[in-house]
Amino acid sequence: MSEASQKSRQRVRGQVEVLPDGNAFLRVPGPSGRIEDIRISARKLPGHVIHGDWIDVDLTMAQDGSSRATKTRVNSVIRRDPAEFEGVLEQDGRNLFAVPDDPLARRRILIRNREFDGVGDGARVRFRIKGLDRKDPRPVADVIELLSEGSVLDNVLNNVIKDLDISDGFPDPVVEEMAQLAGAVFEDDDPSDVVDLRSRPLVTIDGQNARDYDDAVWVEQTADGFEAIVAIADVSRYVSEGTKVDTEASRRGTSVYFPSVVYPMLPEHLSNDLCSLVPGQDRPALAVRLTFDRDGLRTDAHIFRAWIHSAARLTYFQVNSFLEDGESDAVKGAGSRVKKMLQALHELAELRIKARQGRGALDFDLPEPEFVIGLSGEVSEILHVQRRIAHRAIEEMMIAANEAVAETLSEADLPIMYRCHPAPPPDKYEFFQKFTHHLGLTSPNRPSPEGFQRISTSAAGTPFERVVNVLVLRTMSMAQYQMDNNGHFGLSLDNYCHFTSPIRRYPDLFTHRWALHFLARGTVSSSQAEKVRKRGEELCKYLTDRERAAEAAERTYIK
Repeated sequence: MSEASQKSRQRVRGQVEVLPDGNAFLRVPGPSGRIEDIRISARKLPGHVIHGDWIDVDLTMAQDGSSRATKTRVNSVIRRDPAEFEGVLEQDGRNLFAVPDDPLARRRILIRNREFDGVGDGARVRFRIKGLDRKDPRPVADVIELLSEGSVLDNVLNNVIKDLDISDGFPDPVVEEMAQLAGAVFEDDDPSDVVDLRSRPLVTIDGQNARDYDDAVWVEQTADGFEAIVAIADVSRYVSEGTKVDTEASRRGTSVYFPSVVYPMLPEHLSNDLCSLVPGQDRPALAVRLTFDRDGLRTDAHIFRAWIHSAARLTYFQVNSFLEDGESDAVKGAGSRVKKMLQALHELAELRIKARQGRGALDFDLPEPEFVIGLSGEVSEILHVQRRIAHRAIEEMMIAANEAVAETLSEADLPIMYRCHPAPPPDKYEFFQKFTHHLGLTSPNRPSPEGFQRISTSAAGTPFERVVNVLVLRTMSMAQYQMDNNGHFGLSLDNYCHFTSPIRRYPDLFTHRWALHFLARGTVSSSQAEKVRKRGEELCKYLTDRERAAEAAERTYIK
């Protein structure tokens, strides 16, 4: 065997993440807690391997310096954690199988307990896949419940509770701790670094069915360009690190949203009341003042504590109606200052969108599903709503604030939970190149945000526009939280973190606490920073996994 061929072979262990098309990724833990994804084709994945299994694999690596495997051979399953699914029973001769609803399960599962024999094909059940039997690695399961013919929505929501380990309510110690919290009140003798913004016409702009309001915005045109304030709910004022509420929030990691119900990260008294920037109420906030030149490029940023008094709770539909047609009773009712502010927001957003395109950031206008729920709790209709100027304007303000906070804390050498987005893996990009080539489109040799955007622009207005845009999204790597900064490929930004949604995302609350540390003390000792980073690496991986599980649950509902 040559030295080159020896170097090209590796033996690794990792966890299988099955894709809906039957292919899979092997998620191999790497240095500093980072996860390396290695693609395994469906034909190379033995039938007894299921989603979530830990496997031992021989790899033959490409000799181009990439992490792409040209050959894979699965040696064995080394670990299988018990997992619960829902599905239907299928009798095949003397054997009884369960066919999972979840396509990631890949195959029907042999049922070992026999008490459900005879209930009939198609009976809906909940079953538990057992742990690994090393003598026979084929997955087997026990039926644990015969399901009634309840609504599909109820079944999906029950799955979410079980899969994400979330209960309908909060543990008693959390409820007891919550009972001691009272609303914060503005005091005339508040510290001098707390800015009173209650006279500014900041507004929240969200979807019609939004249940909590994390962010409020205000924009004004100036002689040199624009000034904007993005004010974010000061969750850290109520949720101190290490408290029972904080521990439960970090365990949940994220809120999970469905059309008819939400499983919140924080108790409702916080998420929908004390922390929420509801209209007509004084609320503490952590704000970012942003200045932009006449081209919409950010020239300065300043983080500060503030009090705000939301002038209006507006919806995307209402703001779109006002900006596009000049018609919106809600906007008109909010007063002339809000109308003027929204016009300035519109002008700044158009410049920011142009600047985003100029730096090559990805920007796809794919319709988002909006659900209509019938009286019985079933989805009666799914509408696909195009993102219009109101959606895009708020998105641009949130991206600008997130980037500014990441830059500020990075320059101060403070621990940051970066939101990183790696470039696409070579094998996925190679498939993308071949696919688009057959459509008559030319992709650059190396992936870049600018290249993907050019392909998307070339496909615009053609019959395969949506196919190309969806393929671009599927070619992308998945974003993740990291303590080491590797930039954000999709946004084409060097520094990025999550700051603007602390009510529903724990990484944002982590960022808030370090932003407040920056305001109070500016720096941190190297020993303390290293201690935080080590704990943060574990937390990053956990929160990334929680986010992906929540997104998968929401996608299951859509299907």
